[in-house]
Amino acid sequence: MIDQENKDLMNDQNEDIEDTVEEAVDNTQIFDGNENEEESEGPSRPTPTPPNKDNRKVLIPIILAAIVILVVLIFVMLQGGGKPVEETPTSTPTPTTTVDTEDYKDDIALWDENYAINSDYVGEIRFDSGIIDLPVVQAIDPDDPSIGLSKYLRTDWKTMEHDEEGSIFVDPVSDLESSQNITIYGHYVYPSYEPSMTHKFTPLVNYVGDKDFYEENKYFELILKDEVRRYEIAHVYIADINLYDPNNPLEEGMYYMEPEWTEEELEYYLDRVSEIEEYDTGVEIGPDDKFVTLQTCVENREDQREIVIAKQIEVIKIR
Repeated sequence: MIDQENKDLMNDQNEDIEDTVEEAVDNTQIFDGNENEEESEGPSRPTPTPPNKDNRKVLIPIILAAIVILVVLIFVMLQGGGKPVEETPTSTPTPTTTVDTEDYKDDIALWDENYAINSDYVGEIRFDSGIIDLPVVQAIDPDDPSIGLSKYLRTDWKTMEHDEEGSIFVDPVSDLESSQNITIYGHYVYPSYEPSMTHKFTPLVNYVGDKDFYEENKYFELILKDEVRRYEIAHVYIADINLYDPNNPLEEGMYYMEPEWTEEELEYYLDRVSEIEEYDTGVEIGPDDKFVTLQTCVENREDQREIVIAKQIEVIKIR
């Protein structure tokens, strides 16, 4: 009888062990990455059967290979589909914006009024800081270009009478619509003649050797008939005009009033400027940029001119 009882007890224990194993297998299936299965909304999914060890040996390399391929595909897509990465251009086209004409109604009215007085009038040059705010003219005579350089040298543009201070005028070879470089001339008025040092282009002398002044006065605008062009000063230097050869801008002197530049010429010019400029402004001019060159005299130096180069940074359409 004892033997029979032992046998019955052993059979009961074996059945309990089998039930425990079955429950362990079921728990593995439920919580293998699906801990919140019962909380999720939607239809229930059948519990997947875990792969045996042999299947796992095959699947693991396949999964790893798939991950590697996915990473490579993502990298290629980020690099533009395998295309060579383009270099960042040294310059970008000047952004153009259109504004409500009400914002510039006074400037539009001023332009129309001044043009009615003198058809050589082209607009205003106006510094944000207020150091210069003056009308600008341009005289163009196709038969004699020199007239454009002399007409307003000692002439008031509005009265057309003699004026030692002259007017602010654009070089006749500069095309306001298309030239890469527009050169604008204005007198330096000696303090013995006008002590305030504020007339015409006299305030430009303050840029020489004074970077703090530059930082406070580096933006200005050209207000033309249909648009306002904004500029940021990039270079300030003293030029030796005896060195300039208009027939070869790559000669030692650099012909700074040249309206158009090849990429080679511009690179040479700006490299030379960087060697003699007053200070580094951090503003770079590239082959696709447009810029303005302001020229004025240097006190007691007939052989020198102060040159201020400003990069065009925005064009605002006003009508």
